[in-house]
Amino acid sequence: MAHFYAFALPDIELSAIVGSSGQVVTGTCTLFVRLKDMEGRPLVGQRILFHEPAGSPIEGPSVEIQTNSDGYAEQAILIGRRVTVVFVGTSFAREIVVPSQTQADILALADLSTFDAFSVVKPDPIPAIRRS
Repeated sequence: MAHFYAFALPDIELSAIVGSSGQVVTGTCTLFVRLKDMEGRPLVGQRILFHEPAGSPIEGPSVEIQTNSDGYAEQAILIGRRVTVVFVGTSFAREIVVPSQTQADILALADLSTFDAFSVVKPDPIPAIRRS
């Protein structure tokens, strides 16, 4: 159960919002990515993690997807939801808002104009709660 102040809310399973026939349920956007290496070959097995942003009042479940043999991966997520996208094994972590479209490219939403592969990654520590 996720907790919001004194209220207990049921967890929302992000991977369960796809209908039984494989169609995306109304109110979701299919976020996709197509990755290739420096030689143009599909990047197979890249893990991509979606989770609630730091400091979010509601703790939601995280979802992990992986690129297939074509370097393609997709996940349906509720429209308007703010999520952090992390490419596991890299320093790529961006907070995005899911648009009100049927499909959207993760890399287009991540605003790569500010991305610098050689920037120093700075930790954002959460201060411990003092109990004395």
